[in-house]
Amino acid sequence: MFSNEFSANNKKISLSKIFHENTKHFIPSPEMNIIEWPLEWKEISYKSYPRFKQIGLSRAHDVTKCSLPFYEVLNRRRSQRDFVGKSVTLREVATVLLCSAGITHTVKGKDLSELRAYPSAGARYPLEVYVISFHVKRLKNGVYHFNVKSQSLEQTKANNNTKEFSTYLNDQDWTRNAAFICAISAIFDRTETKYGERGYRYVLFEAGHLMQNIYLISTALGLECCSIGGFSDNQLNDLLGLDGNVESTLYMAAIGR
Repeated sequence: MFSNEFSANNKKISLSKIFHENTKHFIPSPEMNIIEWPLEWKEISYKSYPRFKQIGLSRAHDVTKCSLPFYEVLNRRRSQRDFVGKSVTLREVATVLLCSAGITHTVKGKDLSELRAYPSAGARYPLEVYVISFHVKRLKNGVYHFNVKSQSLEQTKANNNTKEFSTYLNDQDWTRNAAFICAISAIFDRTETKYGERGYRYVLFEAGHLMQNIYLISTALGLECCSIGGFSDNQLNDLLGLDGNVESTLYMAAIGR
């Protein structure tokens, strides 16, 4: 068990400063053509739960609901948490997921072929997205993994409780009236295999890129959204079925009306 600070030569040293110092130096590999890259640099990994039933999202996706001009969306974007417990539709959930985290472009004839709606260092895409559903029409309460490749939701757990869930978030009671939660996790090795310790920084940057997408698409749909950084890592990882080491929760957003 580590504290936030420890003593070295009678001086207190912050763990955050140690992290920052030890991820400062990144010496890139000699300039190589993409053809010469190791296979683990070129392959994009996709997580899936093949034994669970998939709920397709591609047909539910409806960007016509996002009719606001882009600059108006930017101006309206706020962290809002005055949820009233009203339901959202599966179509709205699908639009949030596919527009913020989905595959948006395929480059034919290239190794890095399937690109997404947010930047990723080396196109490694270490992030995974989970949905915790409370008030979504045509979607049972539970925990779902967003399968990017198949554009579907895979239910991994059922019957979550909003009151119990709020205790995982340091008793932030306002989350109880959200329609659903988007939880962002990271599989760190996807990025660190190419960039070493420096890759950990890139993963954190990427989570921020993705979260802004979630904010903007929620705003465009007329939904409220509020990011969440304060939560019990171990409890959330257990809920999502993550080991907290290879893959761990980084960031969450509560979304609703």
